[in-house]
Amino acid sequence: MSNTRPYGTGKFSTILDSYVYDVSLDGGCDEEESNSDAGIWYGMMRNGRTIFKDHDPLLETLNDAEREQLTSSAGVILYQDSNGFVYVGYYATDKELESEWAKVVAEFAKPEEEEKENRVSCDSCEMLSINGVACHETGCPNTHSRWDAESQDWIKQRKCLECGCTVDADDPCCNAPFDEEEN
Repeated sequence: MSNTRPYGTGKFSTILDSYVYDVSLDGGCDEEESNSDAGIWYGMMRNGRTIFKDHDPLLETLNDAEREQLTSSAGVILYQDSNGFVYVGYYATDKELESEWAKVVAEFAKPEEEEKENRVSCDSCEMLSINGVACHETGCPNTHSRWDAESQDWIKQRKCLECGCTVDADDPCCNAPFDEEEN
């Protein structure tokens, strides 16, 4: 719309996009999809004709053109990229909205087998993975071990006495003597 005000420098393109994002943060999204590794988020808000009036009955912060664009839409899809910039798509019909949202959901769908295949677990404790680092419980025999995806097992590690590198327990590395009591 020609009378939609630009936001200026910042994470939004327009004042209207900023308003929609604020409503989404206030519990306005009907559905959400995200990928924390990639740092992206999508949110979908149905019933554009009423949801915004429920939040702000007079839509006071918007001009006439912005109010019209918002209240004439069937809904919106918000996208926040890894840099924090927010983009909003406005959809005139429920069919368009649902069709576009189906594409977003399909993008995030993962086969369960693939997810299970990449999952690392410990058979000796309730291990957590924090930022991709295996964190075993105190006293777990796998504490100083690495996960070997090929064998699907934990491989004990030790510090090489000669060079100081961490190596597999049965790897001689630098021909340093193997000490059974090292973890």
